[in-house]
Amino acid sequence: MKRIIFYLLLFYTLQGASQNITYNNLAGEWKVVDIVYAESTEFEAKYKKIINEYKNSILYFSGEGHFNIFYSGNNTILKEDIQVYQDENWYISNMKNEIILENEEIYYSIPIKMVTEKVAIIEFFANTKFKLEKIKNEEINFKQNFEGNPYYMPMDKKLDTILKFVEVDLEKVRNTKVKIKPIFKGCEKFTDAANLNNCNATYLNKRISKEIISAKYKDSNDSNYVKVYINYVIDKDGLVKNIEIKSTNKLLTHDLKILFNNLEVISPGINEEDKPILFMYSLPLTLR
Repeated sequence: MKRIIFYLLLFYTLQGASQNITYNNLAGEWKVVDIVYAESTEFEAKYKKIINEYKNSILYFSGEGHFNIFYSGNNTILKEDIQVYQDENWYISNMKNEIILENEEIYYSIPIKMVTEKVAIIEFFANTKFKLEKIKNEEINFKQNFEGNPYYMPMDKKLDTILKFVEVDLEKVRNTKVKIKPIFKGCEKFTDAANLNNCNATYLNKRISKEIISAKYKDSNDSNYVKVYINYVIDKDGLVKNIEIKSTNKLLTHDLKILFNNLEVISPGINEEDKPILFMYSLPLTLR
């Protein structure tokens, strides 16, 4: 399944002051009435065509705490893509201007701005904003603020509870003879090491360039770049685990954890006995 899912920083000109988002504000059905792309957006035409189909959609934040997208169009790719969002849990993050969507496998943080009680701007894709109009209200019927409720766990701690970990035998990893490295989505056709490495690197670069906007993580004391080191493993079950981000920027650390947790791995590494293996990665990253 192709996922077009991003954490974003965008610019949208609005008249009037925004309102604080509340559970009662958000619960109900919202129709997508407009989609605005930032001037710097360079989506391929085929992706814009798919994203524009969201104008045939309703975003449903149920009073029971579940999120769904109701799509009335005929685009088969979008019909497949939106399945990843169905029946997720939704809640408002402790940062107050973001919605969290999550299930057992995925975790997304989506910025939102309430313009009025009936109009909202949601940053659903990188460099893209959806204007929503509320068409149906719904009463909240799930608890949000009792002691110990995970909905009010600080965002970084909440994220860490869903990341996956595995014990690594470093000596075993070093002595393993690798036949095929893990394969990311879109690289299935490559069997030789050189082309597979290039394809995997291209996949990562595209994900990072689309989902991580460097200006978001700089402040007045920064130089012209931000450096970060990323360690992770792809386990023999094909899942990304042990994600470690070495950065002094907490927001960047959070966003990179989400990105790498959602990498689309088609198959794990294979040893010379044609058995799946754990594979370790260490990735230096410079954002300019």
